[in-house]
Amino acid sequence: MGYPGNQTDLVSILDTNPATPPYAGRFFNKIVGSAAGTLTVKGSGLHKYVAINGELRSAVFSPGSTGELKENADVVAACTVSGVTAAIGVATTSVESSVVVTRNGVDVTSSITTKPSFDGITVTYTDDVGALVNVLVNEHETELEEGDVVTFTLTADTDVTVTYTVREDDLQLSRGYYQFKSDAEYDIAIGVGEVIEGHFTSIEADSNAQCVAYMN
Repeated sequence: MGYPGNQTDLVSILDTNPATPPYAGRFFNKIVGSAAGTLTVKGSGLHKYVAINGELRSAVFSPGSTGELKENADVVAACTVSGVTAAIGVATTSVESSVVVTRNGVDVTSSITTKPSFDGITVTYTDDVGALVNVLVNEHETELEEGDVVTFTLTADTDVTVTYTVREDDLQLSRGYYQFKSDAEYDIAIGVGEVIEGHFTSIEADSNAQCVAYMN
């Protein structure tokens, strides 16, 4: 038994009571907030306005080609280091040189207005092996792309070179409307009167959120 999209099946969702469609082939296609809080929704096709850095870039379709690094984020997992010797011991240091940004093998540093910088960088040398412990984002400029390679030397030892490859979720998602990827569960902040659309197979509200869900 089918229902046109404008038919009226309403389900009030209060407190922590989960709601699921009563039979196969139906889903919630619109949620309207009546009290602010957080909803946990599962499904596909979610379209929602996202504040800057409100979601991971990997969670949405078409996040854009450029973005801004997240201030104070530790990106050490995406970094390699060379030139470390026993002379450095254990040092917490900062960027010595102006960074170089390479994109697809081409130096694009001159085209980037505000160069990224890093601080709180901890370098160790143990058992003849140099390693990085922390690399924290300081300047978080807005013109980097996933896959860009950022190279710089260090104040504590200018022979040490750090190479950082920008990952998708190292960049903040710019504010705007996005479609979320399918078959996923999301925590979403909802306000009074705010409308969220998509294909939701389940919705659960926290102790603060209240909403009305429209079913297809």
